[in-house]
Amino acid sequence: MSTVASGLIFLTARKAIQIFPENVKKLWRKWELRVMIIVSLVLQIVLVMFASRRKSTKASWIASLVWLSYLLADSVATLSLGLVSSSSGGNSSDPNSRLLVFWSPFLLLHLAGPDTITAYSTEDNELWTRHLLSLVTQVVAAFYAFLTSWSTSVLTFITIPVFISGVIKYGERTWVLRSASSDHFQAPELSPPTKLLDMNLRPGEKYLYEAFYLFGMFKHLFTGVILDSDEAEYSYFIICKKSAEEAFKLVEVELSLMYDLIYTKAKVAYSIPGILLRFITFSSAVSVLIIFCTAIDEHVYLHVDVAITMLLLVGAIALEVYAGFTAVFSDWTMLLLIELRKPLGHFLYRTISSSRLFSFYSKRWSGSMGQLNLISYCSTDRCSDSGFDPRIVKEMLGERGDFTLQKRNCLEELQWSTIRVDFDRSLLLWHIATDLCYYSDLNEDSLAACKMSQLLSDYMLHIQVTRPFLLPKSIGRTKYLEETYKQVTAFFRQGGLKTKSGRDARDLLFYKKNLHSLRMSTNSLVLLNAHRLAKRLQSLVTELGWTKEQLWDMVCEVWVEMLIYAAGKCEWTNHAQQLRQGGELLTHVCLLMAHLGLSEQIQPKVVNIIVSEMMDVPDFAGRSVGDPMFGVFPA
Repeated sequence: MSTVASGLIFLTARKAIQIFPENVKKLWRKWELRVMIIVSLVLQIVLVMFASRRKSTKASWIASLVWLSYLLADSVATLSLGLVSSSSGGNSSDPNSRLLVFWSPFLLLHLAGPDTITAYSTEDNELWTRHLLSLVTQVVAAFYAFLTSWSTSVLTFITIPVFISGVIKYGERTWVLRSASSDHFQAPELSPPTKLLDMNLRPGEKYLYEAFYLFGMFKHLFTGVILDSDEAEYSYFIICKKSAEEAFKLVEVELSLMYDLIYTKAKVAYSIPGILLRFITFSSAVSVLIIFCTAIDEHVYLHVDVAITMLLLVGAIALEVYAGFTAVFSDWTMLLLIELRKPLGHFLYRTISSSRLFSFYSKRWSGSMGQLNLISYCSTDRCSDSGFDPRIVKEMLGERGDFTLQKRNCLEELQWSTIRVDFDRSLLLWHIATDLCYYSDLNEDSLAACKMSQLLSDYMLHIQVTRPFLLPKSIGRTKYLEETYKQVTAFFRQGGLKTKSGRDARDLLFYKKNLHSLRMSTNSLVLLNAHRLAKRLQSLVTELGWTKEQLWDMVCEVWVEMLIYAAGKCEWTNHAQQLRQGGELLTHVCLLMAHLGLSEQIQPKVVNIIVSEMMDVPDFAGRSVGDPMFGVFPA
């Protein structure tokens, strides 16, 4: 829904008022502006408090609340500004009319939005020209209302600083939207690696500063630049010296910083000019509140209008204070304190980082993996010369289970489930087979790879169903999903499944001997082939003497390969979209791969150096660089 659409809803609602009795219409005309002003303020409060939380949670109610508030905020403020212009009527002698005009710059502040959100999605950044036009028209409308109601009263003069604050805030939003658009998004030059090495930093400070350095590289990747400098090599050495947990934490910081640049006013708020502008706007709001309380005769105006005015003033100050409060506990502030490298900076850094509030406000993503299980769903009532050129990198990124099977001498007999079929069909085959084998070995002890395989399996199906744009483009994805769903539900219907027990459903499928006799589509026998794959995996233990640990290590590595394959095929813009919905593990993996040189945006020379160094590191000795479990991705 666009701003125009939401505006039409309001206009339709106003017309609907005409069907009510005359006394109701009269009452509404009297209170319409006042109600709209309060609603506009409430929407700003909601956005300030909840907009920043969407990057660290997948809660649907928060996403819906922010989405609705973001859509309504501009429309309500715009309509309210129009009502102010029509209600004032250019009558400068009427005190109440002057007070209504005094509300207009506050609506400009509301149109500017809070620092915590400038865009709901990346597409909003591309519409910055529309916001620029809106900026011009709304400022002209507010200024016109101000001029037509000009008088020598104190109220008129204290309107000026609020008006200036509104223009500043609205201008900031438009500039930030433009800066985050695809045509103007620019990555700054990366600082030399020697600067990072020479800085005498404490462990916590070095961790954050390293993440900020890697973030500079990430921004280059996001703009599609081919990295041809030593920064790519150095970023690899930062990552390879970390444990898996530390590496993913660095990536969390990077993605959090990217979210701030794309969806918030971080580019302005955490700069010297931005700090000065916030001092101006905050000082203006405080001084106007003091003057209004001391120099304005409140008895001249309606009590309800005075109360609304006080609410607007206090609300403007409270929103500024809350924005400043959250800014103090942000990664950007911590980076500024590290840059100071003075006793005061170190003291403030330690004080803030040790606060419990810092751990609350610095949460950077949801830390969760969406899960979707097909069988559980269907069984319920819902029914170059050096050898390391770009060609090799493409081959490494193209592996989706075949390397693991080849390493364990299973490729020839199981390649029909990986490289012989397209990715979407292979994902479904392995998802069902993994699920069947998982419930068969559910009571086995100390099989961590078993649980991890199930988690990755359900996560990848969740991505395939709910986030298909994060996967490689496919023509038959919908066909495979629909046909497999129909096959599974038909099987349970024909098999006479009486209970909703997950184990009963899987036992019915796994031990069904006459599976071939079931009526299925001949176009995509995913269920039949998945059953065949599950039986073959089980035979590795019963016939070839594999241990359960060996079996599940292999299955887990197959899923990691599929995860890496999908992550490497997704556009950066699609990953950026998911940052506003709590983030995805797939995005973290994609960025981590880039830092390790597993990206086609890394210049071949840099890739050669990185790969050569990887082969010399003891931890990687004797292991292929194509091995998805080479020490970074946790097993």
